[in-house]
Order: sequence, then C-alpha cells, then structure tokens
Amino acid sequence: MTTCPNCENEVPGEPFCVRCGEPLADAHARRGFAASPNEDVWHPRIVSSLFPNLPRADMHPFRIALASGTLLVVVLCLLRLFPLALIAAAVVVPFLFILYLFDVDLYEEEPLPVLGFTVAWGLLGGIAVGLLAKHLASQVSLVQGKPDTHDVVWLGVVLPSIAFVAMIAGPLVLLPYRNFNDVLDGVTFGGSSAVTLVAAEAITNSSGFLGHGFRAAGQSSLWIARLLTLGVALPLLAAGVAGATCGCFWLQVRGRARDRRELRLLGSPFLVVPVAVGALVGSYLSAIYLGQWAALALTAGLAAVSLLWLRFMIHVGLCEEAAEHPVGPPIECPNCHRQTPAHSFCGRCGVSLRALPKRGARSARMGLKLKLAIFFAFSGGALGLAAVVILVTRPAQTKPPCQSGIPCAGPPQGITVPAPNAIAASVYEEGKGWTSDLGVTVHYPDNWQTVSSAKRSLVVKAEGGNGLFVAVGILVYPASMDAVSALADQVATERQDFLGLQRDTSQKDVVLSPEIGFARGISEMYRATVDQPPSPDEQVEIAFEAATHGGATVVVEAITNDQADSSSASSPFPALEAADEMLDSFQWSTS
Repeated sequence: MTTCPNCENEVPGEPFCVRCGEPLADAHARRGFAASPNEDVWHPRIVSSLFPNLPRADMHPFRIALASGTLLVVVLCLLRLFPLALIAAAVVVPFLFILYLFDVDLYEEEPLPVLGFTVAWGLLGGIAVGLLAKHLASQVSLVQGKPDTHDVVWLGVVLPSIAFVAMIAGPLVLLPYRNFNDVLDGVTFGGSSAVTLVAAEAITNSSGFLGHGFRAAGQSSLWIARLLTLGVALPLLAAGVAGATCGCFWLQVRGRARDRRELRLLGSPFLVVPVAVGALVGSYLSAIYLGQWAALALTAGLAAVSLLWLRFMIHVGLCEEAAEHPVGPPIECPNCHRQTPAHSFCGRCGVSLRALPKRGARSARMGLKLKLAIFFAFSGGALGLAAVVILVTRPAQTKPPCQSGIPCAGPPQGITVPAPNAIAASVYEEGKGWTSDLGVTVHYPDNWQTVSSAKRSLVVKAEGGNGLFVAVGILVYPASMDAVSALADQVATERQDFLGLQRDTSQKDVVLSPEIGFARGISEMYRATVDQPPSPDEQVEIAFEAATHGGATVVVEAITNDQADSSSASSPFPALEAADEMLDSFQWSTS
C-alpha cells in the first residue's frame, strides 16, 4: 500500500491510483484522458471523445468505419451521384452512435428509455426542424446574389437555436432518473440525440431535391466540401456542444460541489448554453456567407474546440472524488486485460472503470469484422432505400416542344392579332408597374410579391401552394455595358447560394427566340442546386436573358424549382411562361 499524492488515500502500490487514476510509478508523468489514458485530455480525438465507454482495442473498428463512410461520400461525389452522397453523409455518424450503444450495451436493463429519448427523439426533432427549414427559406438571395436579411436571421440564427434546444430537450427529460447518474450518461444522451437530429433535419430538408433523379447540378469539389461539412464536421460539432451541455447539467445536478468548482465558468448552464448555441450559429452563418471549403474549415475548427470541451467535461466527471468504500479483489480490466484491484480506476493502465462497459470483460463482445459488417449493412440499406425512392419519384423524360430552326406549326390563319407585347401590356395595365431611372418599364400581376425595388433593379416572386415558386429579377445597366458583359456579370454573382452553376445545354430547354419587349437579345440556361442552411434542398432551373436598346442594357433572371413538363406549349418549365409574359409587357425608354 502507498499514499496517493493526489487524493491522499491509502491505495495498492500499482502504477496508477485505483481511486483517482493519478500516476504513481512516475511522479513526473502527465495525467492522461480518464476514459483513454494513452491520450492527452487536450487532444481532440474523435472516437474516444464521442464514444468514451469503448475499451482501447474496440476503438479501431469505429475509426475504420468513420474513415470508410467519409471515403464513400467522396467517391459518390466524384461519380456525380450527389443525392446518394447526401444520404451517405447524413447517416455515417448516427449509425456509428447506434452501433456504439449496442456494442457496449450500456443500458442493457433499460434500453427503451435510452433509445426512445435520444435516438428516436433526435429523429422526430430533426424531421420537425427540417420541415420548419423548408418554410423559412426564401428565394430573394438566389436572385440578388448576396445574403438576404431574412435568410441570415431565420436560417442562420433562429433555426440552429431551435435545433439546439431540440437536441438537449429530450436528454434532459432523463436527468431525474437515478439509474442515469453519471456524467457519461448525459454526454451519451446529448451526443446521440444531436447527431440523429442533424441527420434527420438534412434528409427532411432535402427530400424534394431527391425527386430529381440520381444526377444533380453542381461541381464535384463543391459538393464534396458541402457534404463533408454536413456529414462529418457538423455532426461532430453538434455532438460536442450538445454532449458537453448535457454533461454540464448532469454535473450540476448529480455531481459534487468540488467538480463544479473545477469546471469554473464551464460549469454554469447560463454560460454553456449561449456558447453552444453560438457555435452552431457560427457554422450555419458560414454556409450563408462563406464558400463551401471555407465553411468546412470553420465548422471543422469549431468541432475540434467542441470535442476538447467535451473531453474536459468527461474527464472531470470521471475524476469525481471516489466513494469511501474498500478496495475490492482483483478483476480483469476490459481495457488492458490485466488484473487490477477493483475500485474506480485500473491500477495497471489508469483508465476509469466507470468509462468501460458495465458487464466487465464481455466475453460475447462483437469483433472487428462483425462491427464493420453491421455498419456497412446499415449504410448499404440506407443507400438502397434512397435509390428506390429516387427511382420511384424521379421525373419522366421530357421532349422539346420545338427545335431550333424548325417551325413548331404552320403560319397563322385568319385575322391577324396585335403583337404579343401589346396584349401583355394591356393585361397588366391594372397591375403593378415599375420604371427604372433609365426609362425602362415593366408590369406584373397584383398577385406577385415585390421582394425588392430600387432605381435599377426589381425582384418579384410568385409562389404556389405546393412549394412551387418562380422569382424574377430585372437589372438595368447603362448601354455602355453590352448585353454579353452584363449577362456574364450576373451569372458570376449567382454562385454564392449554389453548389456550382451547370450550363443546361439540353435542346428541350433552350430559349428559341430570346427577346425582351421587342428587342432581340441573348439567353443562357443553367441548372443549379440551392445551397442554404441546413442542407442542399432543391434543384432549380435558371434562365438568363439580356438585351440592349437605346440607352439601357437589361438583364432578366428567372429562377424556378418547377419540374420539366412535356405538355407545355412554349417551355418545358410551365412556371417560366409567367416570366415570359412579364417580358412581353416590357417597354423600353422612348428616348
């Protein structure tokens, strides 16, 4: 027996104190992470931080599974199977958590409360938050080419705040239960709820996007960055802040005053909750203001800090003052598989025995191959189900209503009619009108919403009850800027909110006779995937037209999430016909 210099108790003369885990053999040795003594507390290790109940030998398959899932996302992006890559990114970390809960069998006597209030709670909360996100998003920034105040406030601040409250609300319901009295219980509950919510939120918000087939618009590099943020960095960040917050509440209610003092400010929920919300808000705002790779770097940095915070919370919780009960007989440590006196820490490797599976050495523990097989089976099942949904819901092939250079029909018969622009102007003469300071005028129906109006720009929008929208932006430049330069400039500004613009060269989508008012112009068609928080949500078609007449050059941009329809007479996208009618009412300056 010897006296531990840290806890001042008489303990067996092992390399580590069995009561507090302090190194005894080497007085100058640094104390390791209580859940994994071979690691430093201040190293942001992913597996040992998120899954602290795993013995050292069992961490390897989880690292392989996480690396394999990440590689699968990258490969699917390189194959341009972006919808499947999105599903793979969403399910990687949640499946690891589910496998972890079953592997260590933490709550073998009460599995339903654990799964019901963490995984299922996160699933339901994520669906609710994802549906909310679909209704909060606006299309203003898609036309303006810059962040809109509405999106910044609702998608960048309010939405992640609501998501965080949902992450910790379910786990906190379990706080009064005496069977869940360890800080690791709070960390596990908060982490599993958070990663499940993030996954369900992303899939729900992107559900409409999955109905466009296996291919989607965008650049592979931008998709890779966005999905690594969505599938790896953001779940790690959410698990870190939610797990640390729940651990803080557990220490406040279940812990000793000594441990609360050691946490200092990080032990106060009044500080912890705003800091956690701020970290999530920072990640969501980065998706609005920054490019995909910059947003990935920022979210990964925040995730690393959150993991350090989580590790410190776990370490303090496991190093609580040991109960005054005698040292027990030798047992086999599940971490190092050597004999150690039974108490709080292993005397041979220094690991906290409370951080290990509660049924000891577990002779029936799943091996590496079985764990990986289960993980890949779960992932393959999710991708297979997604493929079936895409096959069932993808749109039918469309045919072009006309072909360039070939008349669509014979010449008109009977009495001639006025020019189309004259008809449209008369139809809209009682609607809303807008005139630029350069003299150009356009009319649009009363049921269209005026999103923004300035001297040389107008943005209007029309929406349907089923989520269908068409947004039209009109930008006016002096005639010194020709139509080609003005159109190229507007296309260049439209890359912030999309995962890359992809030129739509399909014959069925081409604008056969681009015209603004009566002035001949040029046109370009693009496809793009909208990239706004919380996840890529839908694919849109973007039509650009530009023309110069008199003293002005006008660029018109029309964006719609409408799907192609072969029955349309003039355009495969019926929603764009409304934009065409607007252009027919266009009047150039008489000067």
